[in-house]
Amino acid sequence: MSLVGKLAEAFSVFAGSARANLDGVDTDAVISSRDVVKEGWLTKQSRNVKEWRKRYVVLTKDCLATFRNGPQQVYKCIEATELVFFGHMMTVRSAEQDTGMDNSFCMQRQKDAKFFYFIAETATEKEGWVGAIGRQMVQMTCISTESFFFLTMYIYSLAEPGINFAFQRTCASRLQENQITLASGETDCHDR
Repeated sequence: MSLVGKLAEAFSVFAGSARANLDGVDTDAVISSRDVVKEGWLTKQSRNVKEWRKRYVVLTKDCLATFRNGPQQVYKCIEATELVFFGHMMTVRSAEQDTGMDNSFCMQRQKDAKFFYFIAETATEKEGWVGAIGRQMVQMTCISTESFFFLTMYIYSLAEPGINFAFQRTCASRLQENQITLASGETDCHDR
């Protein structure tokens, strides 16, 4: 396979492997209390009917999940009413003009331009959620960008004879620091 082909294949694996909708989530996957960055009750607009419903919202470094009940020590992902991974997210912003409701905000998913609308009890609470979600999105983007760079360099080093082996080891080491697993001697990888 050509270098361009390897890079394209790696990018498609890297960009999509750890990101899934609720249908693709392992039925045993859980969010433990130690993974939670922020949690609390918000009002969320439902996906299909567009009704406003109280939901317990759990923010982690990777996703935002909503549940009918909370708080809990362990949240089963299969019980989430919504599970949105930040690898697909593009923006989080105030949404008063969209909803006509005070203290509302939204997240927009990049892949399909879908909006997720929420309402907090107070302006301070809303700003807390927008800030916390924004920080997690930025951290995810920074990790993904750095990881993709080192993944690209690692694959390049595999495809080019004569590339310094120490350079290849450095790239592989940096990928492991960012929790990217490489199959031994192959370009197949996935984000944990």
